[in-house]
Amino acid sequence: MRNYKVSTIIAIVFVLLAAAALSGCTSSGATDNAGGLKAGLPDTMDFSIEITGGTTSPVTVTYADMKAMEFKELLSIYTVNSVGTESIGDYVGVPLPSIIAKAGLPEGEVSYKIAAADGYNLVYTSEQVEKSIVALKKNGTAMKANINDKNSIIIVVPNETNNMWMKMPAKIEIVKGAATEPALAITGLTDNKKYLSLEDLKALPQVSSSYMDKSNNTVAITGPSLNALLDSASIQGDATAAVFTGKDGYNKTIKLADIRADPNALITIGTDGSLKNYVANQSSGTRVSDLATIKIV
Repeated sequence: MRNYKVSTIIAIVFVLLAAAALSGCTSSGATDNAGGLKAGLPDTMDFSIEITGGTTSPVTVTYADMKAMEFKELLSIYTVNSVGTESIGDYVGVPLPSIIAKAGLPEGEVSYKIAAADGYNLVYTSEQVEKSIVALKKNGTAMKANINDKNSIIIVVPNETNNMWMKMPAKIEIVKGAATEPALAITGLTDNKKYLSLEDLKALPQVSSSYMDKSNNTVAITGPSLNALLDSASIQGDATAAVFTGKDGYNKTIKLADIRADPNALITIGTDGSLKNYVANQSSGTRVSDLATIKIV
């Protein structure tokens, strides 16, 4: 009888210990979310993201909504910007898929067109979105809802260069179908890297110009303004030239002063969607066929 009582007591003790352990695990997780990862964040912030294209959209996800979600921490995330500056940081924020899920995902393959508060936009694949967070803290410090602040809220995309990290995302459009490569990218010494589709280029101000072909015939051309394109990228003050590179790697450099001197400098769009740059008083060798990137240096 005594052995039976001892066995019963031991069994009860083990049950109580197990219950306490489970209770401790749950409490730790809740405390980490409430006081750990979210510690130091302001109670309110003028920040929200509008989502369209979902099954229940349009939906606006506010800062309060995000703060109520489960947070995720990304440690020692490495990235490099377009001029080669490297950085490593610890980021805390809301998984981007959790935010997008508020709008409901349509069936089938989708991609995401995300626009910043200043209108700058990028297209993300599902794979890129899946691993991303909207970072609200960096290295333990709350980030700012100000696109001009060096510590502004940003989409962090691990294992991607800094050009895919978007400051102050404001709108997300869920697009049916896989993401497509941009028709033209503008990188380098700019405050707003640009990745434009043909539709984006056609929406820019259009200008007209002309050039002489090999038979000395005048050829009239029309296309998106190269200067308007550069203006939209916010060229940095110390930049001096633009490197035009085609899909085959062929490239030519033109001074920014020469581009600015021609108000009708433009990009032509061929019937097949191919691009070519034209700047007055520049040799035909500076016209890059199948233009893919413009790097400001």
